[in-house]
Amino acid sequence: MKPTGPEIQDIVNQVHELTSAYLIWWEIGDAGKRDKYGAAIQGYPYFFLGVAGSLLLSICIIPHRLFDTDPRVISIPKLVKNLESTDSRLSSEISDKIRLNEGLLKKFVVLRNNFFAHRNASLTPERAFALANIAPGEMQTFLAFVQDVAATLSGVEGTNSKELMLETFQVFGVEAVQQTEEVIGHIVRSLSHSTND
Repeated sequence: MKPTGPEIQDIVNQVHELTSAYLIWWEIGDAGKRDKYGAAIQGYPYFFLGVAGSLLLSICIIPHRLFDTDPRVISIPKLVKNLESTDSRLSSEISDKIRLNEGLLKKFVVLRNNFFAHRNASLTPERAFALANIAPGEMQTFLAFVQDVAATLSGVEGTNSKELMLETFQVFGVEAVQQTEEVIGHIVRSLSHSTND
């Protein structure tokens, strides 16, 4: 059974959510932006701590949700399996990409299972992160992989081509970063005005 439009759109929406969570998290956490954002972060430390934590939670939960193997849920493996009957070549191609990225997916699952969705009593948070051993570059690689798979699935329905969907993810990411810069810029200016008053 061919994946339906609403199922594919659900995956695309989750990838949009993952994209914005990662890019905003990276934007506010990047040490290279401390001069630009330092005043805002120092002025509202609990807000930014909560935002960064929530974004990291999303970054580690969404990959598991996207690749959940439970047949009752909407997930990439389910849609790829459903695609077998109508386009076995494409189903096989996506399955191969998933296999190539299983190591990265497992790292997110380690964090999800030991820290974010469940707290492993035998691991400190530091140990859970060390066990997952995810490097920032790997997060970017995983995001590109997930966007590629979602864009490929989007092309199956025929509403959007893979190329258009990849471009949409790119534009969405740029806008998420720009809006983050604008919001933090407003906070910095607000802090500057309140100090001058």
